[in-house]
Amino acid sequence: MSATKQQKQAQRVERLTNLWLTLLQGPPEGLQVDWLIRNIPGYLDHARQDIDSKARMRLERDTLLLIRQGLPLKKIPSRNTQKESSRYKVEHSSYELPHIDFTPAEQRVLAMVGSVISSGELQLLSNNALLKLRAAELVDGMDIDPAEVATWSAATGQEIQQLETFAKLSQAIAGNFQVKFSYSSHAAAVPEQRRFAPWGIVNVHGRRYCVGFDLGREAVRTFRIVNITEVKLLRQPSPQLPPDDVSLTELVAQALRSMRVTVDATVTVGAAPNVAVQEVLAAGGVEPPVSDTASVTLPNIDRRNLVEVALREGGQMVVTSPTDVVAEVARGYKKLIAAHEQVLAEVTSESGQVVDGGASLA
Repeated sequence: MSATKQQKQAQRVERLTNLWLTLLQGPPEGLQVDWLIRNIPGYLDHARQDIDSKARMRLERDTLLLIRQGLPLKKIPSRNTQKESSRYKVEHSSYELPHIDFTPAEQRVLAMVGSVISSGELQLLSNNALLKLRAAELVDGMDIDPAEVATWSAATGQEIQQLETFAKLSQAIAGNFQVKFSYSSHAAAVPEQRRFAPWGIVNVHGRRYCVGFDLGREAVRTFRIVNITEVKLLRQPSPQLPPDDVSLTELVAQALRSMRVTVDATVTVGAAPNVAVQEVLAAGGVEPPVSDTASVTLPNIDRRNLVEVALREGGQMVVTSPTDVVAEVARGYKKLIAAHEQVLAEVTSESGQVVDGGASLA
């Protein structure tokens, strides 16, 4: 295809797009042909040109093409051909989707599905599968270091676990069943076994929480899904129903307010830190360093959030005091390293390769 022909096709696509968007946003009675020709680029060779049959024919062809593509465009003939031209309008009743009402149960399911999709976990699962194929040399022309695969796999292992946890909890909520699971309040905590009657899943500030009745503690409890593992569906009916006078979101908010533990901490921060570190600094009333690494004190800072950000953004923020928080971060790093090494061993075993300079086992 010649460059001139490609250019003409690109111009027509642009003209058609502008025409449809203009009509879509136009008034209910539609827009006159003459107005469209003068205000949409591409119908006249220059702005001062009179509207001729060539311009009208070009617009007519474009509107017919849009109609053939299934767009609900209607031509309204002029009642007085001497004073005004014909009009085109969009039949919005045929274009826009009708209002749909969902039951409360359907709304909860849609909210949970949307939460999973928007979190990016499905993309990470796809990346994990592709990288494993590359490591096993099943994808032609894609050489990749198994260590890089292990790095991605370590990140996606948690995402896979969260999806499995989410699916089993959702199944229990839909069937009003009890579950058993292991729960760790933070990365370095020892897991605890819980028997639980889940009521629903709530997304608060980008974090998902499961709300329900803890059968062991005989009280309402809220658990962050990322800290739940080894979920087992018991198929036994829940003995406790959610309250009618309080929403699940409010129950999560109450739990978060009661669990907040603050500390006075000292951290070392690199220059121009990312958003997560900036939020921690802002919570402590500290401006981020601009040009150099700095040691700053954060008074009355949320301990759990401080530990989580330090583990996730270790290259940008290091906790130096108090000692118990430093020790908690260190324990979290040890767990992450152990998980990374386990995934590395699994991936190298699957791919038949040795990362540290060894010979291939294939």
